[in-house]
Amino acid sequence: MAAGTIASYSRDQEREADAGGFDLVVGKGYDPGQGAFFMANTTEEQDTDPNRTRSSTYLSSHPDMKERLAVLTKRADDIQARAHANIIGAEAYRAAMGPHRGAWLEEEFNRGDYGQSVAMITQLLKIEPQSGELHYYLGEAYRRRNANGDSVNAMAAYRTAIAATGAPSAAHRGLGLVALKAGQKDVARGEFQEYLSLTPMAGDRDTVEYYLATVGGSP
Repeated sequence: MAAGTIASYSRDQEREADAGGFDLVVGKGYDPGQGAFFMANTTEEQDTDPNRTRSSTYLSSHPDMKERLAVLTKRADDIQARAHANIIGAEAYRAAMGPHRGAWLEEEFNRGDYGQSVAMITQLLKIEPQSGELHYYLGEAYRRRNANGDSVNAMAAYRTAIAATGAPSAAHRGLGLVALKAGQKDVARGEFQEYLSLTPMAGDRDTVEYYLATVGGSP
């Protein structure tokens, strides 16, 4: 952050950077509306933190996110009024990013801002509503945040993940942990056993076996 503060630019320079980056991407034929889409998602994530301020020099050097969204939206509307290739490249992007997404989401959780994590994963689920992987990570975000109502939301997300395609076996462990906390011992027992059955060499096997013992079960 200190390096970012020292190297920060003025708001006008940041506006020029936004415009230049936008023009470069659009010049390659990409859909100009995606810039505003990205900025809207970023704004939504930031708005999950009611205590966020612009007090730092680094943040204060950037234009307000809502201003940036409005500017990009207008620029996109102007361009789309003319003929444009409108390449999105979503499928190629997902194919390239897919193998790494789980590891990146784990890194995302390391920030400890689970409200933003929930917002981000919810955005991704609008695009891939059938993704068992994303529903699992949504359950993880709710479980780790542990705010009022999050246990219910986590349990629903884990169940949806298990019923969908591509959920990791850890979805059973997550559901077991939430059920254990809620006092649903039978559910917890079944989910822990299923997790160990699917992942016999799990690195946390000893821990899950301990949980199983607390609810009167065995591997």
